[in-house]
Amino acid sequence: MPRRHGTHHFEQEASETVNKPNESNQFIRFKTYFIRKKINPLYVLIAGILLGIIITLCLSGIVAFFHYTPTVNTIESLTKEKDYAISVTDLMDGRVETLSNNLYSASQELQSLYDALKNHTFPNSNVDSFDEYLSHIRHVGEVLERCQSTGNELVECKNTSCGAGGKYFSLTKSCYYMVNRATSWHEASNDCINRGTHLASIHSSEENQFLIELSQLGRPVSSWSDFVWIGLTRRTVVFQWSDGTPVDYDDWDPTALKHLDCVYLMADQLSLGYTTVKKPHWCDARCDGTQRGYICKKQLI
Repeated sequence: MPRRHGTHHFEQEASETVNKPNESNQFIRFKTYFIRKKINPLYVLIAGILLGIIITLCLSGIVAFFHYTPTVNTIESLTKEKDYAISVTDLMDGRVETLSNNLYSASQELQSLYDALKNHTFPNSNVDSFDEYLSHIRHVGEVLERCQSTGNELVECKNTSCGAGGKYFSLTKSCYYMVNRATSWHEASNDCINRGTHLASIHSSEENQFLIELSQLGRPVSSWSDFVWIGLTRRTVVFQWSDGTPVDYDDWDPTALKHLDCVYLMADQLSLGYTTVKKPHWCDARCDGTQRGYICKKQLI
């Protein structure tokens, strides 16, 4: 700025300097404003506190909004779990009551047998021979075998009563009936159906061995018709079980041609003049041929 001379120019320059709005002057004016108490600091403090409270409430509302839906879902899930737990508890109460009744009945039968043995008497007046008495004891043993336990707790009692002539196999949970009557395959199948069963199907080596022992005569046989029918038969071009179960196991004789339509189980050693078959196997035969018997099978539910 060019230098100015004279009193007038000096006063004008001083006036411009005083009136120029810079940061230092503004801070001084603001400080002076507070010092003169034109604004009460207490009011400023209260306003700051109120502003902080308002911000806190806003943040809390936002957080609550985003957590509302998960909380509702959690409550509904807990309610469903509670209802399920109640239903399971009711079911278990019913099972415990049933098992307790079965255990009580078995205990009563055992007590009756114990009293009978102690007094050297028969359980009831209808048993008039020692063989029948032993049969009754075996029956009670079978009842107890149907009850499975874990430790000291009774788990389940199953109805495995197969009726007269039936044999129960626990692996398949089925009853088997050996019928010693010479007949054809179709007649045997119809008779099993009339009994509410089917000709036996076989699905494991254990089941196969069980049926061998069930149908064995215990001596060599001399005829191809001295064996028992099982439920395997040819339908269209493949062999199928008459009860509709899948063919997932077989024990064919190595020399079987499998060109005939029905199958029997060789349970005993076959001794002929020209050959001896020692190991039990399955063989095919004409369906209208005759075998000495057949095995019916009933699956227990």
